Amino acid sequence: MNAGRRSTIHRLLLSLPLIALFTGGGVSLSIRGAVFQDSPTSEQIVRERIKRIVNPTIPVGDRLTDYSELSKLPTTDRDAALGEVVRAADESIASMAAATLIRDRFPAARDLILPRISKWVDRNQLVVLQAIQFAPEDQTLWEIPREVIRNTLSSARTGTQSPHPQSALDSAAVVLAASNDLPDRILIRNSLLSQPGSRGLWLATAKMGGLEPREVILAASTYKDRTLSVEVRVAAAAALAPGDASAAAFVAAEIESLIARFAGREMAEMLVAAQSDQNEKKNLYYLREHLPLLATLRFLRTPGAEDLTFRFIAVKNDQIRVALGLVACTRWPERWLTASHAAFTREEYENLLGFLTVLRPELTPVILEKVPKNALDEIVIRLGQAGVVGVFGLPAAALG
Repeated sequence: MNAGRRSTIHRLLLSLPLIALFTGGGVSLSIRGAVFQDSPTSEQIVRERIKRIVNPTIPVGDRLTDYSELSKLPTTDRDAALGEVVRAADESIASMAAATLIRDRFPAARDLILPRISKWVDRNQLVVLQAIQFAPEDQTLWEIPREVIRNTLSSARTGTQSPHPQSALDSAAVVLAASNDLPDRILIRNSLLSQPGSRGLWLATAKMGGLEPREVILAASTYKDRTLSVEVRVAAAAALAPGDASAAAFVAAEIESLIARFAGREMAEMLVAAQSDQNEKKNLYYLREHLPLLATLRFLRTPGAEDLTFRFIAVKNDQIRVALGLVACTRWPERWLTASHAAFTREEYENLLGFLTVLRPELTPVILEKVPKNALDEIVIRLGQAGVVGVFGLPAAALG
């Protein structure tokens, strides 16, 4: 499969709900090259679709159409079919199926994914890891990010910074940040010493806390290193911040600077301006590139983190507003549920409520007081199909 086709699948990956759905009517069903004159059984139709999905010679759009049809099956039937797709040689389609199985909480998902994920390219690993990150906590899946970290370290050069805003190593580390197990803390610590340019490893370290002396020294040198991206520097400073006022001030200053620069501008306005003005285009790219700074607030363990989040949560810029809303839902859900949401559009507000339902199911009764059940169910389904990135339209790195 050539690089262009893989790239096409990746771009379409998070926009599955927008793909025209395959429809068949009447007594006969036509499937390119095969016509059933008698009504085929449901199992035959599913088997034919699986064959088409895993066939790299069929156009990408047609394969994604069949994938969309599989996604409409009842959960048990869908997961049985996607379990076969995960085994496909085409890893872009396989990773898409794997992420769906994780969102469906398919019992065999880990065993299907674990022997394969290290063989997939970084962007396809990310699809799976982001599904784990924003699914209800399931520690049986944590062996997947552990495998990604071990494999990345065995093949990576010491001290390198990922050229991408969010690498598979970053996402794997963020998932394991929720672990209280000593072996996971040791894995993160050892990984950090060889890969201090990983933003995710620093965020995980910030969440876990308890820096050792050599980690304190490394964090200080990393956040002061101007050759590194500001996102990596801020993540390292966040790890140091609970015991270092200068590091805490650096984190707050960088986040507030980004917000102040764009808080009063709507994204629609910026997009229009960027069509005819090169400086505005640069501003748009700059905001999208640096939005991940806001996700640092999910991990920052200082008294000012909560205040900083809620102080700017009502800004005019919708991407900043939603990014901070996701932080608030993740870290301070009870406060977010009682805070004013006048600045959010109805769609933004309900999407955040749906996200919170997935993240914290025990809060569903309170959430249902704010949004009708049918609307909430639809949002949860969309989150399952498109993931958090697809629903909220933020860069993956902006989510942590």
